[in-house]
Amino acid sequence: MRSAHPAVPQPYFLLSVSFPNHHGGRVVEAIKLSIILPTNGGGKRLTMAVAEALALAGEALSTYELIIVDDASDHETARIADRLAATHQHVALLRFTRRLGYRRALHDAWGAASGQYIAALDLSGPASLRELPQLCAAAPGHAVVLGYRERPTHSLRELIFNTTARRIAPEVRDPALGLALFHADQRDLIATAGPDRLTHIAAYAAAQQRGLPVTQVSIKAQTPLAPSSSPSSALGVGMLVAAGSLWLLRRIMRHP
Repeated sequence: MRSAHPAVPQPYFLLSVSFPNHHGGRVVEAIKLSIILPTNGGGKRLTMAVAEALALAGEALSTYELIIVDDASDHETARIADRLAATHQHVALLRFTRRLGYRRALHDAWGAASGQYIAALDLSGPASLRELPQLCAAAPGHAVVLGYRERPTHSLRELIFNTTARRIAPEVRDPALGLALFHADQRDLIATAGPDRLTHIAAYAAAQQRGLPVTQVSIKAQTPLAPSSSPSSALGVGMLVAAGSLWLLRRIMRHP
């Protein structure tokens, strides 16, 4: 069902982050980081995200792993994914022969990743990898780290989505952002069934239910592409609200 390029050498980002210690000072810790990029946002967004990752590598990272998941995308996006994997030695490609969705793409690529932390970017959302170091700085000691914008300008699409997401995790400040960081040991937080756009939010809520440490970090987001607020987009997210509500109801009935 899927194929992949050969494993790449030294397969992870190695990021040095500074964080407080118990004595009031700061220590520096190297974080092994795998970045997973499903192709759900199309070829243009994929190209931009890989460029952002490579820029981070030049600024703060020494070695890295970046896994592109081609989720049975269109011909042009598949061609771009092939080119990126062939051009950059630390970029691997995982390919599905039929579309399985963002949630399954993240779950399966996570199983092939080797980093200590897993960075997940939903390319259909407004976030970019330029904000990733801010999440990494908060990573030590946390199972899940979500970013949030202080004063985001929400499109109609985001407003509708946020309504559904906050039924699952009411305290999440910016559900539509689409950028998350997970400790690699917590792969089972990603259920393989459920609405794709709710993947990060559902994982955050699941971690809370298990008593795992989670946090949210304020970021200075630079939106790469403005999300669409066209009638068709609003209709699509309206369908997501309905699907998400039904999914949430089923979860509640299973776990009263």
